[in-house]
Amino acid sequence: MKARKTIDVESIKEFANEQLAHPNNSLGEKLGIMTMIEQILHKTGNYNGFMFLELIDGTAPALGTYDWTCRKYF
Repeated sequence: MKARKTIDVESIKEFANEQLAHPNNSLGEKLGIMTMIEQILHKTGNYNGFMFLELIDGTAPALGTYDWTCRKYF
């Protein structure tokens, strides 16, 4: 039986945040990243919320839009 491998959650979160901030990633790519990082953070007890990278006229971007996926997890 192979040994179980682990990876640092913080490094995965940093990578996800970099990708969510990158303007060349598509809406679909960002939605996939969000789904995966939220699952990892919740399952490991490391979910501490997120913030949108830009507000539009002082409000959060509309649900499901490209700007809605531009975020940073804590």
